[in-house]
Amino acid sequence: MAAATPPSPSWLVLLSRLPKGRSSRRVALWRRLKRLGARPLGGAAWALPDGPESREALEWLRADVVAAGGAAALVTAAPVDAPAAAALEALARGEQAPAEPAARERLDPAAYRRRTWVTRPRPGVDRMACAWLIRRFVDPAARFVFAERAEEAGRRAVPFDMYGAALGHQGGRCSFEVIVERFGLEAPGLERLGRLVRAVDLDEPFEAPAEAALLGRLVEQLRAAHADDRELLEAGLPIVEALATLMAAAGTSRPRRPPGAGVRRAAVAPGS
Repeated sequence: MAAATPPSPSWLVLLSRLPKGRSSRRVALWRRLKRLGARPLGGAAWALPDGPESREALEWLRADVVAAGGAAALVTAAPVDAPAAAALEALARGEQAPAEPAARERLDPAAYRRRTWVTRPRPGVDRMACAWLIRRFVDPAARFVFAERAEEAGRRAVPFDMYGAALGHQGGRCSFEVIVERFGLEAPGLERLGRLVRAVDLDEPFEAPAEAALLGRLVEQLRAAHADDRELLEAGLPIVEALATLMAAAGTSRPRRPPGAGVRRAAVAPGS
């Protein structure tokens, strides 16, 4: 009996078109795709082996292209979702893909207290920084859980740094920066901390390359040392706290916190 032929690997393909005159955007997109290990297929098509991390990275790149006024689609054998299908049809017609709605209204921290906050497993620098930000400025009693899909955590869970979440990457900004904007948070050093988190998370340039490189190495060491997501998140929070303190040192005013918020380190729910 002949041996079974192993199945061919599945691929994700990103198709994109940026507006004319956006050469810097085009170069930035090319560099990010190269860093992901994507393979050029000719024209504006790039491929990566299918997988959760590849899919999420390419989905965020697709959203960034559309936010910049271009058109993009992510496909396997067929579009992965309705927006991708619409974008693919727009690309085929040579039109601009419909822009995804951007939620800009301010959120009231009081409506988000004593909630469960859900994010993806294996937190990295952006999710660690988001958890610190949430506990410090928004929800002092926040509970953090981990799931591949937000609905797994329950209807009242608040997703962050997950694909499709309102509190996630938008227009080239990391989730930390989006949370700062959506809740209207203000504190000395907070903007610079957001730029540092984005630089490490998206592998972008930063005004102090040594700081970004060191933070990236620290986070990778934590991820290698902690197999448990709860322990990993807790281990990263003091690092973010230290960075925030250093970056706020030049300011003269204290960070603004909601009533009842303390300086306590974020804690995750037992068994989450």
